[in-house]
Amino acid sequence: FLEGGLVGILQGSTAAGVEIITNRFGSQDPKGMDEVEGVALTTYDTDTTGWTVYVLYRFDKGATWSTSAGVVVDKRGYARINQTGSEFRIRLTHPDRTKADLDGITVEMQSGGKRSLDALAP
Repeated sequence: FLEGGLVGILQGSTAAGVEIITNRFGSQDPKGMDEVEGVALTTYDTDTTGWTVYVLYRFDKGATWSTSAGVVVDKRGYARINQTGSEFRIRLTHPDRTKADLDGITVEMQSGGKRSLDALAP
């Protein structure tokens, strides 16, 4: 759990993944549209290369989740994403779980002309 939401850690035999399972991203206004603009990763023991970020999004609570195209994190630990929706989940994957040492996630959002940052720790 993280700030009232679930954080799922997915691990296979070689790959690793993290999904932030929360409905806290997104507008409190049911008709509001938000946009995830970027995701920044923090690692202390390894570099940030190898991570890919996906945004799961939907426009209505009753709708199924759609998934954005994956964006590879750059060497600074940042992935620029422009995904509109009303609810979001963030999914991260890494091909080598021995190098998947993730310490923090910051989601940059814009809502109705206002920007916000949500810092998360897996």
